[in-house]
Amino acid sequence: MKYFNKITGYPITENEIKLNHPEDHAEFIENELAAGRYENIYTIGRTEITESDAWKIYEAGKYILNYSGVWQICYSQAQRRFYGMNVYNHKGMARRGRFYTLTGAEVNRLVGFNLLA
Repeated sequence: MKYFNKITGYPITENEIKLNHPEDHAEFIENELAAGRYENIYTIGRTEITESDAWKIYEAGKYILNYSGVWQICYSQAQRRFYGMNVYNHKGMARRGRFYTLTGAEVNRLVGFNLLA
């Protein structure tokens, strides 16, 4: 799992945290998340986004367009985490390393047919 350190502005992995806090890394992560200093990073179709950005996209009902295609963000209440569903698979829709958030109508216009409602 990856986390975003809001103080330094850089992502950090769970293995890096284990190196600095070998005996209590799980408790350390939980405390940092609760204090608001760290934020989860989710991977949706090879696009890494923070939890706050994922909430914004999810609540707006938008889709993520990246190099590999169009992805819809979903939220699992049981696992309390975000995941992505591939809606349209077509390589080269965006430049590698770039992603865009679009509405259903904008995705339909880019794809060329009525894919989303």
